[in-house]
Amino acid sequence: MKIFKKIPLIIAYAISGAMVGLGFIILIAWYLWKANLIFPVN
Repeated sequence: MKIFKKIPLIIAYAISGAMVGLGFIILIAWYLWKANLIFPVN
């Protein structure tokens, strides 16, 4: 029964990890966009 008590903690770690990963991807995409490497800016 101890595993069932750890499930919310695992879910919380998974969600926080996904949020950090998503933020990191957005940060890289924003940096590349600012550097005009992906989308040319007028």
